[in-house]
Amino acid sequence: MQHLVEFVLSGKEFSESDVYAALTVAGVPDTLADRAYKFTQIAWGQFVFSQLGVQFSQKYVCLDANGGVLEEGRLPDEACFAAAYAMARKHGGAPGVKRLALMSADAQAINELFRRGSKTENMRMAPSILFLEPPTQAGLEEADRLSLLLITPVDEKTKTSSSPSRKWWRFWS
Repeated sequence: MQHLVEFVLSGKEFSESDVYAALTVAGVPDTLADRAYKFTQIAWGQFVFSQLGVQFSQKYVCLDANGGVLEEGRLPDEACFAAAYAMARKHGGAPGVKRLALMSADAQAINELFRRGSKTENMRMAPSILFLEPPTQAGLEEADRLSLLLITPVDEKTKTSSSPSRKWWRFWS
């Protein structure tokens, strides 16, 4: 985690591939680098946008390549997220924090909601869904199905739900 934070806070412009390359050079194993990157991006996005009134789910779901659930839990209990959120509190004003946050899927969804006229105080984000392996087409389809289950309210009397007509989110891959 420390290598990621140091790189992002260095003041240099960076892309996602630049962060992964820096973590590889630092000797961070690929699976840990991927997890640290994704959960840091979620944490820093939540830190930045919660200051604007956006409300975030505290749940997350990790998927395998085919969309099978590998892990689920509460974000504050996930070690990479918790460490990253603490770092955001410490370095929240740094340009690197905002840059990484703005690269997130949450930022893209929030920007789309802004374009549609939503106000931040009315925004409630769905649980975070991320792939821990490169997704297959079947995995993406399964993630779509799962996301609808997580964001669509169910009428307890009829046990039916209404689905949004168009997707406006993007999955981590």
